[in-house]
Amino acid sequence: MFSTWAQTDTLIISRIEAESLFLEKNFDLISQRLNVEKTEAEIIQAKLWPNPTFSVSEVNLWTNGTKNVETQPPLLGKWGETTQFALELEQRIQTASKRKKLVDTEKVNKEIALATLEEITRNLKYDFRTTITDLQYLQQKEKLFQQLSHQLQILIQGYENQLIQRNINKSEVVRLQSLYIQFLKEMNEIQKQKNENIRSLKVWMNLDPNVYVIVNESDFEVDFQQINAINYLELLETSLENRSDYKIHQLEGNYFQKKLIYEKSLRVPDLEFSVNYDRGGGIMRDFVGFGLSFDLPFFDRNQGNIQLTQIEIQQNEIEQNQKLLEIQMEVKKQVDIIHQTFARFSQLDSDFENDLDNLLPAYHQNFLSKNISLLQFIDFIESYIESKEILLDYQLELRNQLEELQYIIGKEI
Repeated sequence: MFSTWAQTDTLIISRIEAESLFLEKNFDLISQRLNVEKTEAEIIQAKLWPNPTFSVSEVNLWTNGTKNVETQPPLLGKWGETTQFALELEQRIQTASKRKKLVDTEKVNKEIALATLEEITRNLKYDFRTTITDLQYLQQKEKLFQQLSHQLQILIQGYENQLIQRNINKSEVVRLQSLYIQFLKEMNEIQKQKNENIRSLKVWMNLDPNVYVIVNESDFEVDFQQINAINYLELLETSLENRSDYKIHQLEGNYFQKKLIYEKSLRVPDLEFSVNYDRGGGIMRDFVGFGLSFDLPFFDRNQGNIQLTQIEIQQNEIEQNQKLLEIQMEVKKQVDIIHQTFARFSQLDSDFENDLDNLLPAYHQNFLSKNISLLQFIDFIESYIESKEILLDYQLELRNQLEELQYIIGKEI
């Protein structure tokens, strides 16, 4: 079940719930699913026999006035005594199992359409997930500045009262107000970025434009055990099994092989069987005859299309080798990047953030008690913000790098 509306036009949702909506309602994915259905229709069409051809010819609607016209038994009433006509039914029979070979080719086309759907989903999911991560990051960053801005407002109000009583200099109030304005400017920039991310998410999830989206932040932090379990060789094997773009190249190779078999079968002429009836057209009043026709493959033996398909097979082999090398490089590069980032992150004391958060109220109280100066307090606030942003940036970097690794191998880690 999806999260309920917290208030009018506000949707609070988790990453998992957001992705479920995206997979269900995204217009690009819906359109691509219809492409798969189109290939199913093409398979149905390929299975069908050619329609028979029925023709009526040699019909005389009147006599030409010639004397001694032969008469025949009438067909309807008195009509048909001097009428001649011919009927023919013709059926094309495909030889060399052409229909089956065409069906086999179209079935591979369906597999390519399914792999293309996987590839589009893989690309869209990567963009969608990184946008979700960015929004979670911005939400936490905004909370940081909101918390500090609230504390700063209380301080400014207190200092303004002290200024009225002439207990402090105005410069101290101005310095606090200047810091507060900086916070407001930062929050305004954050809100702009949030709005852009929310706009993108609403398009991907096909939501009403008036809805305001808030993503739950509980799963923003990276699982470090997940990073420790990363192994290059295992991930490389996984990527070759699951990368949809590599799978498309393999399926295209299979398609061209099937197509070559089909093109070669077109060298064998199809047969045209016919049965005809001729009334009054010869020495027999009611003539019934049978016929057989086929092309003589003297000039066109489909040489050009066969050669073209053989070239396509060679091109596909080159493309497969190139894609294989690209995947190997991508996996190796991304694994190294994650390990390097994690190594830097691991150098931080695990209690650093808790210690930093505990210092904030202590500095605030010491400032109120005049144990530290205004400059010392502001210096700590700026240092506190910088440290918190660095920690958030590390989490964002690791989360995005892991997401890119999942994108590269084509599977969840």
